[in-house]
Amino acid sequence: MVQSITAVSQFITRNHGQGKINLELLLRLLERGYGLRAVCSWLEDDVANDSRATWDRILVSNRLPTNWLRCEAFRYQAERRLSKNMQVDINNGAAAVRPSIVNIAMFVHSAWRYSKWRPAAWNGPQTALQSAFTLHQSQLEKRAFRMARWVVALSEQVKNEVIEYCGIEEANVLVIPPGVDSRLFRPLEPSTQNPLRSACQISERDDRQLAIFVGEIRSGRKNLDLVFQLMTFKPDLLLAVLGSTSGSPYPGLANKLKIADRVFFLGQRNDVPQLMAGADVFVFPTHYEPFGLVVTEAMACAVPVIVTQQAGSACVVEHQREGWLLKDGADIDGLELAIDQVRDPAIRAAVASAARKRSEGLTWDRMADQYEALLKR
Repeated sequence: MVQSITAVSQFITRNHGQGKINLELLLRLLERGYGLRAVCSWLEDDVANDSRATWDRILVSNRLPTNWLRCEAFRYQAERRLSKNMQVDINNGAAAVRPSIVNIAMFVHSAWRYSKWRPAAWNGPQTALQSAFTLHQSQLEKRAFRMARWVVALSEQVKNEVIEYCGIEEANVLVIPPGVDSRLFRPLEPSTQNPLRSACQISERDDRQLAIFVGEIRSGRKNLDLVFQLMTFKPDLLLAVLGSTSGSPYPGLANKLKIADRVFFLGQRNDVPQLMAGADVFVFPTHYEPFGLVVTEAMACAVPVIVTQQAGSACVVEHQREGWLLKDGADIDGLELAIDQVRDPAIRAAVASAARKRSEGLTWDRMADQYEALLKR
């Protein structure tokens, strides 16, 4: 008899960090003969069109003005679609507050709530609303995690947070890092035109250093500010930013700091692997990140990475061998040192090679093996 699993997540799609982990896991379970009921709002066609998959679509109106309301609308509808007291196989945080075999801790709101980097509620109505949302989500997450047989953390950092802030027994929390597709994310072929420099309209003969940042830039959590700060006294540093600028303060900040002519906002792109491979260095000075798939994707592209220790993916980066680790989001000295070191061709080549080799051991199949073992148990 074919085992059928029920997965609940708002996103199961490639263009969303959390959604990509769900997608890659469920694709592999389908390949292994499992049936699937996906309770979600967004689902990639290669899952939705699979005869073994059923899409229980949750429609959430984009007219709802806040992320809080959208999350509540999804959770309310998901709970109504599922049978009373039904145990789901794969849950995502508080996507549904009910018993589950596996609950994937994609973001620990309880930990972010106590972070020194989170904007204070009294900074204005927007941060007050965000603080209330974080508190609400943290309470729901704790309940959902406590109702799970296993809580899967994306990194050791997340495991420690789930234990400390959510009160989950250590024996019930396992670390399963996400994978990376090292065939899609791969080094730039020698003697080919650099797609990132072309997108930024920078000459191949321009020897200035071109860094890349990939991520959400509407809030300050991923800390693009630190890179901007460095650029104010590093006139030979260029920066490509991949992420939607809608509602973002960073284009205005670049103008204010007089670095706008060296910052290239490329928006959301479908050719991220190709653009990423064309960078000299990848920068990700985040204040808080449960993992950060973009870090391992850059490593697979043989691009040296600079990341803070507050990113879960820091656990797969050996300092000064596979990349550089910053103490925190205020470590401007560490960022400057790393940027200077990566300019050395020999250092850059050695770090790029080691990063690529490290990424090749992080496969989606290996990740799926570990989840399947939990489901069977």
